Amino acid sequence: MHATLQDWRILLDGTGFEEVDRGVMVNTSKVRYIYSDLQQIHFGEEAEGVFCPIARVNIPRFQRYYPKVQIRKSGVL
Repeated sequence: MHATLQDWRILLDGTGFEEVDRGVMVNTSKVRYIYSDLQQIHFGEEAEGVFCPIARVNIPRFQRYYPKVQIRKSGVL
């Protein structure tokens, strides 16, 4: 299937997927926490080591719309 990100935005509208960075969409129900200093979204213990970037400007918006997602200040690895 050939589709652009714009096509995916339309197809996934209202399904819990959000664009969090350029070219990155995530299933918000799988997000467990965000390291704001590293600008990383993590998906919890069942997906240990799996993360993706989030644009700094999207962190406050994500926190506003998904208040159950924990925002952590320090992601020192």
